[in-house]
Amino acid sequence: MPAWNEFWNFFSKYWDTAILHLDGRTISPGNLLVGTLIIGLGFSWAGKLSRQLSRKVLARFGIDTASLSTIETLTFYFLLLVFALLGLSFANIPMAAFTFAGGALAIGVGFGSQNVLSNFISGIILMLERPIKVGDYVELDGVFGYVQRIGFRSTTVLAVGNRQMIVPNSSFLEKNVLNWTLSDKLVRVRVILGVAYGSPTKKVEAL
Repeated sequence: MPAWNEFWNFFSKYWDTAILHLDGRTISPGNLLVGTLIIGLGFSWAGKLSRQLSRKVLARFGIDTASLSTIETLTFYFLLLVFALLGLSFANIPMAAFTFAGGALAIGVGFGSQNVLSNFISGIILMLERPIKVGDYVELDGVFGYVQRIGFRSTTVLAVGNRQMIVPNSSFLEKNVLNWTLSDKLVRVRVILGVAYGSPTKKVEAL
């Protein structure tokens, strides 16, 4: 099969052709393709593995849903970091190549990304310290609702009327938040009722 052999020789030649040299390492199209493939598949696998792990942990140890959500989120980002480093390793790209990019990112954070960084750090604090957790009933700025999800940037609260409110994580640390179910699901509520003057008090009490 001359055509196939010719194609294979052409493919092999350019697969290992050096297109860039970084920190003493040679980068070829093959390296970049494999590295990109690992990172892309890693993003999908990280989500599936974190979900499967959380289900097994719940079934085995009986961990509550709120803790499980935190474990799943932290596991996802950890696996994503592992796959990213693995992909860069197969792509033969040294970490030193990101020194300049890291400096530029730091400058960007200093000028216009303070809120993003603040919400990211706040999300980690919320997951570790757990002043609120998934399933809690909270009140923030006069809005009542259940915490549905705590992400690294924002938290989703299901408010009255089936409205989903996206709240920046930093709001839960910078504002006064009333957590009705922080330590106990049993909540006492005071309801004031009024009746007309002259009403039979015994009958009102019985009702």
